[in-house]
Amino acid sequence: MRRCGNQCYTSDILFALKGQIFHGHLNILKVMAPNLARTLNLDEHDNTKPVPIDDIAPGIFQLMLQYTYGDTIFIADAETGKKSLVRLLKLEAEASYSSYIEFTAENVADILLYAEAKNCNVLKQEAMDYLIKNMEKMLGTGSFDKLYQSKELTKEIMFASSKRTRLEE
Repeated sequence: MRRCGNQCYTSDILFALKGQIFHGHLNILKVMAPNLARTLNLDEHDNTKPVPIDDIAPGIFQLMLQYTYGDTIFIADAETGKKSLVRLLKLEAEASYSSYIEFTAENVADILLYAEAKNCNVLKQEAMDYLIKNMEKMLGTGSFDKLYQSKELTKEIMFASSKRTRLEE
């Protein structure tokens, strides 16, 4: 998916920021950045015209798109003054996404794996909290087995679970 970003020959939506045009893919944005899609009303937008965005710098928007398409953002590559802004945007996006998601025993494993892969610590913590509180429900589903894909995540779950058990005693 990383190779899809900002490719004009496959894009089906355009964004205009301070004279620069960015290409996107509506379905990818709906799945990977649903809050952005909702905020910009992308379902109702005339895709023959660029979506105007006036309140964000083109460089920051480009970083956000890269992150949405699965690229790793290297904060050190951003200008010094924008480092904290990029971090803040990432944390705000994670918090917003976390509040939007309804965790269930069936989806929490997928969300945890996604959060770990994307280094989304806020989302990961929210999912981990749900998992630990609902461990019995989780064990009854096949989705728990998915968590074994990540040894680190499995260790974190075991540690958090044992910590909670000690606190309850």
